[in-house]
Amino acid sequence: AELGRTWQPFGGAGYFVLLTMLGFGVVAALGLVSLPVLLARTRTLLPLRDVTPHMTSTVAYFGLLGLAYLLVEVPLIQRFVLFLGQPALAMPTVLFALLLSSGVGSMVSHGRDLQLWKRMAVLALLVGLYAWGMPVLLRALLGLPLVIRLILSVALVAPMGFLMGQPFPVGLQRVQKMSRAAVPWAWAVNGAMSVVASILAAVLGLSFGFSWVLLLGGVSYGGIALLCRGWCNATVRSRL
Repeated sequence: AELGRTWQPFGGAGYFVLLTMLGFGVVAALGLVSLPVLLARTRTLLPLRDVTPHMTSTVAYFGLLGLAYLLVEVPLIQRFVLFLGQPALAMPTVLFALLLSSGVGSMVSHGRDLQLWKRMAVLALLVGLYAWGMPVLLRALLGLPLVIRLILSVALVAPMGFLMGQPFPVGLQRVQKMSRAAVPWAWAVNGAMSVVASILAAVLGLSFGFSWVLLLGGVSYGGIALLCRGWCNATVRSRL
């Protein structure tokens, strides 16, 4: 009935709501993350000497972690909506598989920081493979019974989640060795970027497709692998 009477760019006003939310999220994240640095001279939150030497690497590492996890999680939920037939099944299935396997990955990551960069490189490649291969695979399995599809969904997500859970505790241990006061700040950087990434994933998915969002998540984990390799080299030199 409205054909020819109204103009709705980008498919309607909902897209602009997402952009507005993204803008608010970015501003709030920048404000909350930079607040400890701005107040450092008063020593109320974080001493300046504990932030400045490692501030760039800490922001990059924990910011990329928050960004990468959500850029993988959101497209996976979207993919499995089509595979399982309804969002009410896809969301709990993907979240269950991701969170459980990430928890197991976190549990076994203690003391294995020297090889973490290799596992993150494997994860980046795995996410890239999922980005382009998963639609074909899920389409081929679509005719299976629902129970089998649920089991396969968990089996497909769990290996990726296992690796996704490992870099956060390892990074947190390293920050704690450098400065215990910086640990809450690292949590804040990761949490703030997770909020931004959840909105960003929806915006990018609507604009370019969720395969590209998943691929961007893989690129983010590739960046984490590079940061981890720098940490590993520094750790080896300090031990020698």
